[in-house]
Amino acid sequence: MLAVAQRQWVYIYDNEGIELHCLKALDSPLQLQFLPHHFLLACSNAKGYLSWLDVSIGEKVAGFQTHRGRLNMMVQNPGNAIIHLGHSRGSVTLWSPNVKEPLVEVLAHQTAVRSLCVDKTGRYMATSGADRKVKIWDLRKYRCLHEFKVPAGPGSMHFSSQGLLAAGVGNSVLVYKDTLVKPPTQAYMSHVALGPVRKVQFCPYEDILGVGSSLGFESLLIPGAGEPNFDSMEANPFQNKKQRQTMEVKQLLDKIPHHLITLEHESIKKVRPEDAVIEEKNRIPKKWLKMHYKPSKSSMESKRRWELRGKLAKEKKERTKKYEEAKKNPAPYDPLARFKFGG
Repeated sequence: MLAVAQRQWVYIYDNEGIELHCLKALDSPLQLQFLPHHFLLACSNAKGYLSWLDVSIGEKVAGFQTHRGRLNMMVQNPGNAIIHLGHSRGSVTLWSPNVKEPLVEVLAHQTAVRSLCVDKTGRYMATSGADRKVKIWDLRKYRCLHEFKVPAGPGSMHFSSQGLLAAGVGNSVLVYKDTLVKPPTQAYMSHVALGPVRKVQFCPYEDILGVGSSLGFESLLIPGAGEPNFDSMEANPFQNKKQRQTMEVKQLLDKIPHHLITLEHESIKKVRPEDAVIEEKNRIPKKWLKMHYKPSKSSMESKRRWELRGKLAKEKKERTKKYEEAKKNPAPYDPLARFKFGG
């Protein structure tokens, strides 16, 4: 299915172009991001509102007002599913559906942020501003590694799976190599597009760069951009229709709840020491279990026997309670009580 951000709402279409849904909960959309491991559709709108919608059940799970104006720039971190937003005051904020405030706010540029992107490992981020600077950030320390100047502020950037950085600068497309290691002195490849570049994005597992401009679409061949060795158990670019359907069902069964989205993507595999200590303290000893609980039996006869024993024990307890109450508060003697009905 395909989600399209139109003027008023978000619409869902199938592969034949037939409209399936109209998501009125996501109004005035500007940017859309799909989180594949959580089945969440993140949407930023013109009113500064950020929303998350669970596409597997069709319900909105979270939505916050950022109070930072129009949200034109939004990307996701593929490592931890955190949403990165770029703002007109030069700051970049990181958002999670579990917290109403930004998790991290970084002053990236002295001018407005024009574009940003995150590499596939989720450890590095590239930002560009109106000051014609491109900065590479280490998301583990939130520190700028280095920066370099370009002819103009890139309106769109994207990392390839091999670390190449493509930037759309005016009518040109510039591709830089080894930007995560050192600031480049010159572009690896350059191309003049048909018109002003609106969007650039690498095709996964292929040496192809897609360029969308105001006058059309172009595909460029960039040697060394794609990942040559892929894991077919994770993503198979040569899968057929049956394999794709099986993969969709498996991904839905392995869906990660949205409340597990955190900055540290490795924390989902860890157990806090204090939780382990509490669990050990609350654990019931086996000796106590043997004394107070009988082992469960699978046959219907044993189940009925245990139910009957419990019922008899309850009745005996009630009779004992009534006898104790009668013993404490004896009734006055009536010599004709034995001749009365029910006496």
